[in-house]
Amino acid sequence: MKKSYLFLALMITLLVCSACSSDDDNSNNENSLIIAIWSENRYKANDFNNQDWYNLTEPITLEFQSNGNFIDKYDGVVEGNGTWTISGNNLTMDWSDEIQQREILILNETTLQLKETFENGDWEIYEYVK
Repeated sequence: MKKSYLFLALMITLLVCSACSSDDDNSNNENSLIIAIWSENRYKANDFNNQDWYNLTEPITLEFQSNGNFIDKYDGVVEGNGTWTISGNNLTMDWSDEIQQREILILNETTLQLKETFENGDWEIYEYVK
């Protein structure tokens, strides 16, 4: 009987460990996908342009670095910087004077879409491309 409980405990431990390992791999994959220089491409908001996409022509970039830092540039000039983390589909950007939470809608090899929702329910979505 003791061997059955020991075997069951071992199987549960292996199952839990393998499940945690898989979650860690997904987090690392998301982190590696975001590490790049992203150019602002288009924008939409619930209270703008009938919620249609608006193509952006401003030379704005976000650079996410592997050391957890990011740099926000306008026309090549640094406008701001800070640190970033990803947890699930949430991106936290910690600027020196504020922390912003954004939902990651799309993150793949070519596209990054971030949604920011405000206290009053309004939202904005920015799309970046590599």
